[in-house]
Amino acid sequence: MTLAVALDTVPPEVQPLVAQAKHLLGCYLRYFANRPLLAFDRLHLRELVDRLDEIDRRSAAVPLLRNALAPHRKALHDELANVDAAYALPAEPATRVGFLAARANQQFLIYDRHFAGRPRVTRRPLLLKRLLANLTSIASEMREVAAVHDNRDNAANIPLVETLAARAREEDEEIAKEREPLPRSEMIRLLGGHVTGELFTYRQNKQRADVEAVAGTCDRVGELAYQMLEIAAESDDSVNLANLRLASRALDGLEADYERVRVSQVFVSVAQLVASAPSLRAQLTYAEASESRRQQAIAHLDAFLENPLVRQLVVDARAPAPKPR
Repeated sequence: MTLAVALDTVPPEVQPLVAQAKHLLGCYLRYFANRPLLAFDRLHLRELVDRLDEIDRRSAAVPLLRNALAPHRKALHDELANVDAAYALPAEPATRVGFLAARANQQFLIYDRHFAGRPRVTRRPLLLKRLLANLTSIASEMREVAAVHDNRDNAANIPLVETLAARAREEDEEIAKEREPLPRSEMIRLLGGHVTGELFTYRQNKQRADVEAVAGTCDRVGELAYQMLEIAAESDDSVNLANLRLASRALDGLEADYERVRVSQVFVSVAQLVASAPSLRAQLTYAEASESRRQQAIAHLDAFLENPLVRQLVVDARAPAPKPR
């Protein structure tokens, strides 16, 4: 899901919108693509849809961007409708356990990427409020499941989610305290400085950065650039506009880096496939399908791994390469 619009093909004032659109589509790949619908964070997906709609409105005079964005907006609108429909259907408590855990893990990931050990003042308040709303809802649903279904994993997850919710609640209050007295000029300076810091760290580690490291940098720079964009909608501050141009170009490059790394890591060796078999079984166990279909898929996976030809390929893949003579 890539937006086929280069920054230099649109007017300078529209370039931040292009970079944000690419970032939002990158977020979709990171947090939603190839996941069961019931594992989706609906609040996050709704935000992606709303922000893409806003970009569409603000780019009304740029047909190139609107036309390129249109199929992606439709796909995400359709996805959101499908998720809403899936959530409206009843699900067995045993099935809900895995989906709730998956949704909770997404919140832990977002907290780690954006808040843990990071300066509060440039953290976007609405992002934390979304995180807190999700954690509160997930904990409540986990308790609903626990009331009718005894599952050790679910019982262990409840205090973890509630602890993070309490921490997020405290962070929400502290962020409000730090941001409230801050002049806009100081916020502009801090946002620009934090983008510079993110880019410096990324360049220092780029050669050994894996897909998760690149994803984290994309998400943090995207958040900082989005706050700059919000300030630009209210003020034509020259420093903020200069910072926004720099951040947007950097974000465009980061999302391109993420796509390259993501695609390069899609292809795994036979040995890697075998090593990841437990994880694959777990994913199939919680896949969005009937119990019989899930068991059938697991049986096919096991049969594949037990195939004599596959087992020989694994042996060959793990054998040391012959030394040149």
